[in-house]
Amino acid sequence: MILIESQQEVMSREVTHKIIDILKHWKDDDFVGMIYHQIPVELLIRQDNNIPTFIRIIGETTPESISIIVTSKNDHIPLIHLSKISEKISSIVRHEIEHYKQLQQPLESTYDTQKIFSGDPHEVEQYLLNESEVEAFVSEIYYTSKKQHKSFNEVFKERIKPFIQSMLNNNVSQIEIKNILSKVKQVWFKYAMKRFPNVILQ
Repeated sequence: MILIESQQEVMSREVTHKIIDILKHWKDDDFVGMIYHQIPVELLIRQDNNIPTFIRIIGETTPESISIIVTSKNDHIPLIHLSKISEKISSIVRHEIEHYKQLQQPLESTYDTQKIFSGDPHEVEQYLLNESEVEAFVSEIYYTSKKQHKSFNEVFKERIKPFIQSMLNNNVSQIEIKNILSKVKQVWFKYAMKRFPNVILQ
C-alpha cells in the first residue's frame, strides 16, 4: 500500500482514538489485539510494577504490521493520565506509520538498539542520522508541531531529550553530546525544509 501524507494523518488519528478508547476501559489483564486493519496495527497492554515511569509507550514495525506496546505501572490508567499521554501516543503512531511506509522500500539499518538505549554515543548518532529514522522523526515532529502550535525547533528539543539523557547517564561528555546534536539538527532541519516547505523552524 502506497501511503500519502493525508492518508497517514487520517490513519494516525484513527489509530490513536482507538488506543485511547481501549485504554479508558483497560484494567488488570494483558490485552493483545488487532485494532486497525487498513494497515495492520496491533495493540499490546500490560502491567509492570518495575517500570520507572507510570506508563511507557513504544512502537515496533515490521513489513507485516505495526505494534504499539503500552506498559502501565498500575492496574489501570486514570483518565487524567490519558489526556496527558494522548499526544505521545499520536506521535509514536505517526512515527511507526512512517516506518511502515518505508518498509515497502527497505533501507539498511546498521545500529544496535540496546546500545542506543544505554547511551552509546556512536550508536545514538548512527541511529538519529539513519535515513529512515530522519524521515520518521522529522515527519513526527512536523505534525506534532502543527497540532501543538509550536515551532519545529521547540518540538525537536523535546523529542531529543531522551537521547541526551541516555548519553548523560552513560557519562558522555557535554562536548561530544553537543557535537552529535549539532549534526542531527543540521540533517533533520534540512530534510524538514525539503519535505515540508511550509515548516516553521523557529
